[in-house]
Amino acid sequence: MSVPVFIIYGARHSAYSYAYLSRMLASGLRPSCILSIDQSQKNQAASRSLMAHGMAQYPLVEAAWERSESLYCLLELAEKHGIPYLAVSDFLCPKLKMYLQQNVPDVVVATDGPIVKGAMLYAAKNGILSVHSAQLPTFRGNWTTYFNLYHNLPLVVSAFIMQPWVDEGVLLDFREVAVHEGMDLAQVNEAALNASIDLACDVLIKMAGDELMVRRQEPWEGEIFRGSSENGILQPAMPLTQQQELAARMRGKEYGFYTRIA
Repeated sequence: MSVPVFIIYGARHSAYSYAYLSRMLASGLRPSCILSIDQSQKNQAASRSLMAHGMAQYPLVEAAWERSESLYCLLELAEKHGIPYLAVSDFLCPKLKMYLQQNVPDVVVATDGPIVKGAMLYAAKNGILSVHSAQLPTFRGNWTTYFNLYHNLPLVVSAFIMQPWVDEGVLLDFREVAVHEGMDLAQVNEAALNASIDLACDVLIKMAGDELMVRRQEPWEGEIFRGSSENGILQPAMPLTQQQELAARMRGKEYGFYTRIA
């Protein structure tokens, strides 16, 4: 199976990043390296050495790394599959910038982590692939899976190329999320996660065959939902009363686009 050369980025102890990478590997998609937000100074130092030498030192000795017993750890998953692991505190690391300039991937796949800004957005030939867990351009921003359901519209996940503006990049593909009667919001979130990962895998395969039908988003399309910040912590974009109303409607099987089981 021919796929673009890609890097996947996430956060070291993110269950979402771990599930993303695990599903990709199970699908036969293997990144050239894993870029991880990892606050271990020991792991960052080991990674700077790898990047400075263009991975010539890979694999480093076991003692070079600070291990973790976490259930979801990208470092452990990377080692298990023999994939180079690069730990950074953020995406502004000079060694990372140099490494990516010398080893330009076709695409970077985003899973979890801080908002990407600046040069990192353009570090890959085709940019950063992200999957948004709602319809684009209709619902941009945070908590949009819930807003998609709240507005009683078919739930889909949307693959796009990141831009500096909120969820406004070029659209690449979509996938419908199966929502069955009796599902609660946690189950819908899990279904959206699984659909997002499957869509990312499909997009990578389609990129290799030049099969994508891209669509430009316009800034005036849709609506942006933002949560307020309190003491540096992002608050839910959907008010609690609306969350409760949506949960009650789901319990009452009042959503209009349930997936029928044949």
